[in-house]
Amino acid sequence: MDTKINRHRGQGDFPEKSSMKKFLPSHTHPNRLDSSETGQLKFAQKALSCGENDMESESSGVRRLEIIIFGTLTLFGLYLISLYNYLLMHSIGEAFIVIIAFGIFIVTWNSRKLMDNHYPLFIGLSYLFIAIVEMMHTLTCRGMGIFNRYDADLPAQLWITARYMQSFSLLIAPLFLDRRIRLNLFFGAYASATCLILLSIFLWDVFPSCLIQGVTLTPFRKISEYIICLIFLGSIVFLYQKRKEFETDVYRLLIGSIVLSIAAELAFTFDISEHGFSNLVGHYFTIISFYLIYKAMIETSLQRPYGLLFRKLKKSETSLRSIFKVAPTGIGVARDRLIQEVNEQFCKITGYSRDELVGQTARILYPTDEDYELVGKVKYRQVEEKGIGTVETRFKRKDGAIINVLLSSTPLDPTDLSVGVTFTALDITERKQAEEALRKSEVLMQRIFEASPFGICLIGKDRRIKWYNKTLTRMFGYSSGEVYGANARMLHPNDEEFKRIEEAISSLGSGKKAHDIETSCVRRDGSVFDCHIRYALINPESEESDVLAIAEDVTERKKAEEEKIRLEKELRRAQKMEAIGTLAGGIAHDFNNILAAIIGISELAQMETPEGSLLHTHLGQVLAAGLRARDLVKQILAFSRQNSEQLIPMSIHPVVKEGLKLLRSSLPTTIKINRYIKKGPELILGDPTQIHQILMNLCTNAEHAMREKGGTLDVKLERVDIDEAMAALHQHLQPGPYMRLEVSDTGKGIDPEVKDRIFDPYFTTKESWEGTGLGLAVVQGIVQTHGGAIIVESEVGKGTTFGVYFPIIEGEKEGVQEQEKVERALPTGNERILFIDDEEMLVEVGKGILEQLGYDVTVRTSSLEALELFKAKSGYFDLVITDMSMPNMTGEHLSRELMKIRPGTPIILCTGFSHVISKEKARAIGIRSFAMKPLISKDLAQTVRRVLDEKR
Repeated sequence: MDTKINRHRGQGDFPEKSSMKKFLPSHTHPNRLDSSETGQLKFAQKALSCGENDMESESSGVRRLEIIIFGTLTLFGLYLISLYNYLLMHSIGEAFIVIIAFGIFIVTWNSRKLMDNHYPLFIGLSYLFIAIVEMMHTLTCRGMGIFNRYDADLPAQLWITARYMQSFSLLIAPLFLDRRIRLNLFFGAYASATCLILLSIFLWDVFPSCLIQGVTLTPFRKISEYIICLIFLGSIVFLYQKRKEFETDVYRLLIGSIVLSIAAELAFTFDISEHGFSNLVGHYFTIISFYLIYKAMIETSLQRPYGLLFRKLKKSETSLRSIFKVAPTGIGVARDRLIQEVNEQFCKITGYSRDELVGQTARILYPTDEDYELVGKVKYRQVEEKGIGTVETRFKRKDGAIINVLLSSTPLDPTDLSVGVTFTALDITERKQAEEALRKSEVLMQRIFEASPFGICLIGKDRRIKWYNKTLTRMFGYSSGEVYGANARMLHPNDEEFKRIEEAISSLGSGKKAHDIETSCVRRDGSVFDCHIRYALINPESEESDVLAIAEDVTERKKAEEEKIRLEKELRRAQKMEAIGTLAGGIAHDFNNILAAIIGISELAQMETPEGSLLHTHLGQVLAAGLRARDLVKQILAFSRQNSEQLIPMSIHPVVKEGLKLLRSSLPTTIKINRYIKKGPELILGDPTQIHQILMNLCTNAEHAMREKGGTLDVKLERVDIDEAMAALHQHLQPGPYMRLEVSDTGKGIDPEVKDRIFDPYFTTKESWEGTGLGLAVVQGIVQTHGGAIIVESEVGKGTTFGVYFPIIEGEKEGVQEQEKVERALPTGNERILFIDDEEMLVEVGKGILEQLGYDVTVRTSSLEALELFKAKSGYFDLVITDMSMPNMTGEHLSRELMKIRPGTPIILCTGFSHVISKEKARAIGIRSFAMKPLISKDLAQTVRRVLDEKR
C-alpha cells in the first residue's frame, strides 16, 4: 500500500504507479485479470458502488449528524428494552457485536488477494473467532434456556475470553503492516487456542471463575479487566508509533475504538449486578467500539483503495475510447470472437452500448446462426491467407433492425491469431434505414389516428373519402366498406349544409392553413347531430392537395352550454330577487316605524273619544287604513324573508274554510265558487296567517282573470301522495304525503311568454292601480318557507290552476287545537315599566297605551340613558320594554347589560323582524317575549300581562 493504509497523495484522483500495484496481486495487471481475480474485483466494485457515495456524504456534517442521531436513538431504544427485559436488550446488543465482527471478516477475506498490507486481514480473521466466542457468550446467558445446567459464571468466562482475544489481536495487528499472514498457520493457531479455551470452560472446568454465586465479581475477573485495559493501552502505543502509516481519520477511528473498549472494561469492574447500570454502559461502549473498528476496516481501509483501483481502470478505458473515438467508422477488438472493446461509432451502428457488447460473443451482432458462421469461415480464412479479411454481412441492431455492414479484420499479432483481431464496421444501409424509419413513422401516425377521439378522414379533390379512422365510422354509424370512396356529401343532412362545407374548403390556401366550422351532420340511421369540423390542406402549395378533416361530435357540449346559460339566467334572477327583497325589507322596516306612530296614536285618540261620535268613527277609519298598511308591510317582509313566523303543527282545513267565507262577500256575483274540501286528520307544519294569505292572493288573482266575463272559481283541498316519478318532474317536491291546495279559474289564462316571470317581484300584467306585483312573489316565498312547492298550469282562453303542496307531518296530532278568537277585555295592571325607543313618537305611543292599561311608565329615548337609570334604580322596575334597533347600544346589548345589573329582570324586545334573534338566545339574555311593530294595544296588553304573570 506504498507502506501506508489508504494514503494517496498523488496528482488528481489516481495514485502513483508503484502505489497502484500494491493493491493487486503481483502476477496481475489492471486490464488483465484471471477469472477468480475478476470475481474478487466485481465483489470489490459492488462494495465500491455503495461505498464511494457513502464516503462522499459522510465527509459532510449532515451525514455525521445523522449517524449520531441514529446511534443515539439505537442506544436509547436498547435502554428502553432493558427496562422491559434486560435479557432481550443483552441479546440484541450482543447480536450487533456478532454481526459487525462477522461483517469485518467477510469483507476482508473476500478482498485478501487485493491486499499488499495484511493489517486489515489480520483484524478481520481475528474478529471471526471473537464473533464465535461472543455468540457462545450470548447463548449461555441465564434465561436463554440453552445451557441450563451451567450457572451465571459461564457467560462471564466467555466474555472475558472474548476481551482477551480482542485486546491481544489489536496489540499484534500493527506487526502486519509490513508482513503477510500465513493463512494456514494463522487459522490453525487461532482455532486451536479457541477450542482449548472452550474445552477448559465447558468440559475440563479449569478456567478460573469470574462470578461467585452469579453476583460478585471474582478477583480473577477484576484483575483480568485491568490486564485487558493495559493490553489495550499497549495497542494504542503501537498504533501511535505507526500513525504515519494510516490516514488521519482511520487512525482516529482505531484509537476511538480501543479507548471505548477500555471504558467498557472499566465499567464492568464496577458491575455489582448483571442487570446494573454499569453493565448497561459497558455494553454501550462495546457496541460503539465494534462499530468504529467496522468503520476503520470496511468503509475506509477497503473502499478507498478499491476506489483508487477502479478509477485507474476507468482512466485506462477512457484513454482507449478516446483513441477509438476519432475514427469515422466502427472499430473494435475481438479475441476468439469475444468482443474485448468497441468505439462509440460501433455502438451507434449496432444500437448497443459499450457495456452491453464488451465480454459478449460476436453472435449477439448477427441475426442468424448462418450469418455468424459464414463470417467466421470467410473472414478468418482471408486473415490467415492475406493478413486481412473483408466481408459484407448483416448485423442485427439492438432494436431488432437488420442492417448491412462492411466488416474488415486484421490480427493484433500476425504471428499469433489467438491474441485477437481488430475490426472495422461500416454501415452501408443508410437508405434502407431511412425507409424503415419512414415505415415506422407511418405506423405510428396510423396508431395515433386510430386512438384519436375525433373522427378523421382524408378528402380528395373530387370530395371522395380516401382515408378515415375507426372513430369516424363509429361517429356516423357506417361500416368501413361504406365510407371508403364515398362522397363526403353523405355525411351532411342537406345540400345547404354541404354548400357551407364547400365554401369552408375553398377558403383554404392563400395563407389560410385551417378553417373551423360548426355544422349539422347526419348518421347512417338518419339522426342529425351537431358537429365541429376543422379542415386543413395536406399540401398547401398544391392546387390538387387533399383535405384533412377532423370532426368532433359537440351535441353534448352544446347541451351543456345551453344548460349553463339557463342556470346563469336563474342565478341572475335569484340575485335580482335577493336584491329587491333586501331593498323591500329595508323600506318596510322604516315604514313600520311610521305605521307604529299612526296606529298607536289613532288607538290612543279613539280611546279618548266617545263611541258613536263622528270623531271616533273617523279615527276608526284611520286605524283600519293603518292596519291594512301593516298587512301590506307584512307581505313585503314575507317576500324579503325578514318576517319568518314560527311554524306550528296545524290542520289546514279550518283556515281554508274561514278564508272562503270571507272571500265570498268580496267576489262579484258573476263568479261562482265551488268548494271541494276533504276533511281529515292530516297536519302540516305551518303558519295559519300565511296560509290564509296564500288563499286570498290566489283567489284575488283568479277574480281578476274572470272579472270581465265571470266564471267559476274552484277551490280544492285534498291529500295526495307524491311518487318518485312525480317528484322527478318538479325539483321542489320530494316523494311522500302532501296536502294540496288547488285554486282553479276559468279566466283568460296566462300567456306562455310571461309564465316564467309571474313569480318575479313587482311583475304584473294589471294596471298600476290594480296591483303591486308582489302577490305571487309573496305566495312563492311563503310556500318555500313551509317546505312546499307551487305548480302552475295554464292555457290561454281556458283558465289557470295553481297547485300548492304542503308536506304532511306525522305524530303531532295530540295537543293540536283550533285557535278560537275570543274577544275579551284588555288585561291591565299597576306594575312599573321602563319603556325605551329612540323614536320620540313611538315612546309617546307606548307610554300612552301602557298608562291607559294602568301601568306606571317611565320612558327614555336613549339606551345609554336608560342603562344609567336602571343602574340607579335597578330594583324599582318590574318590566323593561326596549326597541331592538337603536343607536349607540342595541336592544340585545342593552338586555345583556341589564341582566348583569339585576339577573332575572323580565324584558320585552320590540322589533319588526322576528328572526333577528332565536328564542334560545333571547331567553339566555333575559328577553321573555317579543312585541312586533307596529304596536297594537291588544297585542301589547296581552304580551305585557303574560310576561309579568310568568315572573310571579
